[in-house]
Amino acid sequence: MKIVNQTTDQIVLKEGYSILWILIDTAFFILGGFFTYKTLTTSGNIFANNNWLWPVFSIFGLLLFLFIYSITIIFDKTNNQIKYTKKWLVHKQLSSYAINDVLRIETRKEWRSSTQKGRTYPVLYFKSLILFKDGQELPLDHERQVSLSGTGKEAVVANQIATFLGVPFQQVDPPNISSGIGMTGTGINIGGIQL
Repeated sequence: MKIVNQTTDQIVLKEGYSILWILIDTAFFILGGFFTYKTLTTSGNIFANNNWLWPVFSIFGLLLFLFIYSITIIFDKTNNQIKYTKKWLVHKQLSSYAINDVLRIETRKEWRSSTQKGRTYPVLYFKSLILFKDGQELPLDHERQVSLSGTGKEAVVANQIATFLGVPFQQVDPPNISSGIGMTGTGINIGGIQL
């Protein structure tokens, strides 16, 4: 999540895909499609000589087109409005909310187990949310992994938004890894609960 524009009455946030992702996606889709077509017209057998990978590249590119999205949020104090746009490459979803209905801005962190090469270890994730008085939650960003250096950067923008809106900011931290999270051979044990 990044503040791309800010005035005294308005903040614009943007989070999501970049030009690089669009180029990679397009390359997968076009190259996969081109080589699939070329293979079919020359040999007629897509499964010969590992040529089946080309349709996989094309399908992967198509899936990226369908599922990668960006979020743009405009906080407009003048109109007492939050305009929330979730935009895929082929579709756009617009929502509008009243600033007066915001209860607080919150950043949540949680531990999850991850397994690589037969070892299970904890990974800390965070997401920032707008919480409304009616209990509704609206994400400010995509969920992502926290660096274990503990710099606290993940909450800075959310705190700026809370200050701008004049609502409380709350950071919800999980139990500390040294006080209640233990590693076992089969997973993570958090406060006696085995994951």
